[in-house]
Parts: sequence; C-alpha cells; structure tokens
Amino acid sequence: MNGPCSHFTVPTRHKSDGVSNAGFIIYAAARPSGTNSRAVWAATCNTLTDFRPSIGAMNFDPKYMTDTAWSVRVAAHEIAHALWFSQESMREKSLVKKRERSVRGKHRRMVAGKHVQEKAKAHFGCDSLEGMELEDEDGPREKEIPHWRGRHARDELMAPTVGAGYYTALTMAVFADMGYYRVNWSMEEPMSWGHRSGCDFLEKKCNTTDNLAAKYPHMFCDAKDTETLRCTSDRRHVGTCTASIVEDKKSLVDKDVCPVVSSEFHEISSGTTYRTCLDENVYYLPWSLTGGGSWCLDAELLETKDGDGHKSVKGVCAQVSCEEGTVKVNHLGRSGF
Repeated sequence: MNGPCSHFTVPTRHKSDGVSNAGFIIYAAARPSGTNSRAVWAATCNTLTDFRPSIGAMNFDPKYMTDTAWSVRVAAHEIAHALWFSQESMREKSLVKKRERSVRGKHRRMVAGKHVQEKAKAHFGCDSLEGMELEDEDGPREKEIPHWRGRHARDELMAPTVGAGYYTALTMAVFADMGYYRVNWSMEEPMSWGHRSGCDFLEKKCNTTDNLAAKYPHMFCDAKDTETLRCTSDRRHVGTCTASIVEDKKSLVDKDVCPVVSSEFHEISSGTTYRTCLDENVYYLPWSLTGGGSWCLDAELLETKDGDGHKSVKGVCAQVSCEEGTVKVNHLGRSGF
C-alpha cells in the first residue's frame, strides 16, 4: 500500500488468508496529526479490477475526537471518502460534468448521474436541475477531494465542513451511480436545508435575492440583526446571525455572501462560548433547557436583560421526546414532559 496507507501494518493473516465475508476492509488508527494534516483523514488503499475499493485506511487525532454525535458524523464522512466518494471514482464513472449554461455567473461542476439527478430534483423541488453541484472554493484540493457545495447542502454528510452530517439520499445516490453498491433507500435521513426550496434557491445569488431571510427563514438570516438568538438550520444549536457561507470569495465581482446563524453563541459576561443544546454543562442560555434529548425550537419573540444588554430570543433549547407517534416537549420552567 502506498501514500498514507503505507503507515499501516497489514496483519500477516490478512495477507495470506484474506478476510472472510468482507466486501471492504478499513484499517483505523488514533495518533496525533502533524501540523499540515487534518484531524481525521481516510484514504482508499486498494481497488479491484473493476475499480471497486477493497481496502481503506483512516486516522483520528485523539485531541479532536469527542463522545458526541458530531465525531460519529466526521468518521462517517471520512469512511465515505474511503469508499470512493472521490474524484477518481467520479471520473471513472463519468459522473462529473460542467453545466452548459452559466449559473450564478459561472459554469459550475456537478455530479450528474441518473440517481443523483433524480434525488436532487426531488429534494430541492426543481425539475430542471441537471445534478448536484460540487464545491470549488478551495481550488485544487476540492477537485481532488470532492464535497457538495456548502451553499446547497450545509447540513449534509458530504458537505465541506461536517456539521449535522445527515446521510441523505443525495450522497446515497452517488454510491448507487457508481455501480459498486446496493443502496438501502429506507435508511436515508431527511434534511431541511434546501428541501423544496425551488430552482431560485439554486440559481440566484444571495446578494441579488430580495428579502433573503424572509424567503428562506430556516437557512438564512438578516445580517443586520446580529443580536437575536435563533436556531441553526440543524436545530442543534442556538446562535446569532454572525456567520456566512461565501461563494466565489476570490472574485470581487462574483463574490456572494449568504448570512447564516452561527453555531456558537458567545456570552460576554462570563466569556463562555456555547455550542450545542445537548451540552448539559451550559448554565446560562436564555430561556433554554439543555442536555440529552434537547433541540432548538423556534420561539415567539422573547426578550431578556443580561450582562450582554438587551437581547431578543427567537430560538430556545428544549427537551424533545417522540414516543408512540406523539411529540412531547419539556421546556424551562416545567418539571417534566
């Protein structure tokens, strides 16, 4: 095995006898990463004659790993790359093409396999969609290690930055189009980001969309209001409109900025940064009940005075339980569901 795979020692028994009943083998390690290395990485080490991956390797830097759902999603993201969510596989199967017509000022690269087209049209509610756009903001690296365009799939498993990391039909469709795998579509996870948002969401820039936050309230926010606490799109965090997704950032002419709710809320008086509703150690988050089973829910406008001054609250953490087809909510001030 060459490249990063050469750092792994394959057991002698695996070399002589193989591994029975295994379609894919992955060797994993947990060792500190170098200055220029990623916290988690994975690679395809060997492919069969039909280019189907048979061996992979991955490494976790223990310093960055936690016992949270996020770390699980990061691992799944990297395993997907090892299974050949990769430039080589997409090129081999002729899945990537450039859109013939200009979209948001450029001819965009996209995955245009049969299943990807079908699932993308259904998810976004856009019948003219030719495929699913790939990210290109990081230049050559993004062409080598492909990801979905963050603007279109922020909460998806194969977004450039792993957040919610939902394993949706969009990523499953890529594996279906490769021809190496059978997909169990019943395991797809829903994603609210971009769902039934229509063709305008995909084709128009945020900068040129009138009333962006009002048109897509669960994705974008009003950059003029950086104080109001809101839910992030994946409903795992409470934050403010202080983050953004930037497209074509290297061009002053084409640059487009899409304001989004940050997954971090900094409380000045204590100097604490809160990240997630699941964090049971959060002792101050206005009107919120955090801990296991807690999600961010939209709230009618609440107001509170604290060490940061007068703050509006439109998103709060509350514990949510789904049992026997019934949704129950336990919020701050109640003793139970």
